[in-house]
Amino acid sequence: MNIAQFISPRFPAVNTVEILFKKYVQAQRRYGLKVGDRVRVICKTTGYHELGWHNSWEREMDACVGRNFTVEEVNDQGIVLENSSPTLLGFSFGFPFFVLQKIDTKPIRIPMKNGGVTIVTKGHTYIDGRPFTKKTLKRIARAVIRMERNMA
Repeated sequence: MNIAQFISPRFPAVNTVEILFKKYVQAQRRYGLKVGDRVRVICKTTGYHELGWHNSWEREMDACVGRNFTVEEVNDQGIVLENSSPTLLGFSFGFPFFVLQKIDTKPIRIPMKNGGVTIVTKGHTYIDGRPFTKKTLKRIARAVIRMERNMA
């Protein structure tokens, strides 16, 4: 008998590990990584079963942080990256999707009316060669608010 049932028989037994695992699998599918995608390992996990991931972080996986890999396999246990083991040649580790960042290799070029060019890549945007930052966005937002006030 589950402790929750012992305390109150009205409540059914709840397996939180399985619930988290199902949520993890749903989120990983929505993340949309496919075999052949290029990814960067951006950080490591804090422990076993983090956010429903049914695996554990091995010490050897630390060497992969900051490096780029190709997705070899996608399964419910995580994303397997080609040759991700630094010590075992040909061995690949499975990583949780939330420590991976997809790398877009082809930037998008958008011609502007004034003759300039906007280049957009994953996580970065450049307008006429200058980076488009949060500061730039705030300046644009303030200008739009000022314009709206003047029109009212």
